[in-house]
Amino acid sequence: MIGGDGTHDANDGMDDSLWEETYLLFRWSASAGNLQEPTALSMVAQTLAVPVDTVYPQAVLSEHHVMVFQYSGEQFNYGATVKTEWQNAVQTPNETMSDMVDTRFPAHLNTSICKQITDDARNGTEPVHYTTTYSNKTIEIPVLSAESRGIMSVHGIIESDIQDTYFAVCNIWQQDWSPTYPSRSDDWDGDEDYEHFQHHDMGESDSSTNTIQYEM
Repeated sequence: MIGGDGTHDANDGMDDSLWEETYLLFRWSASAGNLQEPTALSMVAQTLAVPVDTVYPQAVLSEHHVMVFQYSGEQFNYGATVKTEWQNAVQTPNETMSDMVDTRFPAHLNTSICKQITDDARNGTEPVHYTTTYSNKTIEIPVLSAESRGIMSVHGIIESDIQDTYFAVCNIWQQDWSPTYPSRSDDWDGDEDYEHFQHHDMGESDSSTNTIQYEM
């Protein structure tokens, strides 16, 4: 979606890969304080009207007031995806969530944007700005370049604090969750999602991508 000011909505994404479907984002407002993981999970589950054990936390960055999570439950009514359901919940929050959720923050991780803004980090051209820890893992967050800020602004991620948080999540994705592009296959040219390529390369049906999988 393109807004009236010419910017793109980061929630719409540049592609609809499996990765974008599964990595959902909940950023709570500063007024909500420091939410603990069980509370955040419960709020998400109640908002989506799903059992809490179908909402799986991938990372909680308390300093940024954000949780990255996945959903492993049943499909929603009318064929809606969890990404669509959560995006709607964030953009038009109910009474419970209205005072908690930061509606400025994207509802899901756009890996196309992440690939662009973490290139400097991947190439080691930007110095480390700080480190962040989640699940006993330490991730180095490099300095956010003006170019990367510009890329995010074009896609509707405009405020500096929102950019900083999104950049931190993208670096976790890039360093800990994303495929290692060149080494995954000699035949893969990097122009499509690796998991999608792999299913075709192995002669597997596209139906296999309808199942969300993650490591427990």
